[in-house]
Amino acid sequence: MLQSLLCMNLHTAGKVIGSVGTAVSFVAIIFLSTVVGHDVALSRLALQDYDYNSGVWLILTVLFFFSSILLIMGTMQNKHFLLLPWLLITGFFIITFARVAFPLYFKLMMPKTFRVQMMCNVVIGMILALKMYVYYGICSLVYHIRQIRAEGHSETLQNKNFYSSNLQDTGFYPIDGYPYYSKM
Repeated sequence: MLQSLLCMNLHTAGKVIGSVGTAVSFVAIIFLSTVVGHDVALSRLALQDYDYNSGVWLILTVLFFFSSILLIMGTMQNKHFLLLPWLLITGFFIITFARVAFPLYFKLMMPKTFRVQMMCNVVIGMILALKMYVYYGICSLVYHIRQIRAEGHSETLQNKNFYSSNLQDTGFYPIDGYPYYSKM
C-alpha cells in the first residue's frame, strides 16, 4: 500500500482529490444541464430525436459530485465506508475510459500520421495510468483508515510513518475531551 499520493500524505491527497473532483463535476453538471436542456428543446420542436447519452452522463456526473463530497467527509472524519462510493464511481469511470477512449481514438485517428497516433496513444495511456494511480492511492487511504480504526485510535492520526512533520510523534491523544493536566 502507498504511504503518500502525489507527493502528499494520504489524508491530504484525499481532501485535495475530493475538492478537485467536486469542483470539476460541478462545472460539468452546469455544462451537461445546458446540453440536456438544449437536446430536450430540440426534441420538442421535432428538429431531432432526443439522445439519452447526455442525460446518462449528467446522472453519472451528479453521482460523482456527491461521491467526491463523501470522499472529503470520509477523509476528514476517518470513516472508510464514506470513501467507497467514490471508489465505485471512479472504478466505473476508469473502465469506461479504457473501453471507450482507445476504440474511439482508433476510429478518429486512422488518416493521421504515425507520429500523431503515437502521441495520442501515449497521452491516453498516461491519463489512464494517472487515474489508476489515484484510485490505488485512495484504496491505500481506505486501508490506512481501517487499520487505524482497528487499532482503536480512530480519534487521531498521529502516526510517525504517516505524517512527516509531526511535532508530537509519541502516543495518541483523543480530541473529544480535555487534556489531563496535573498540578505541580
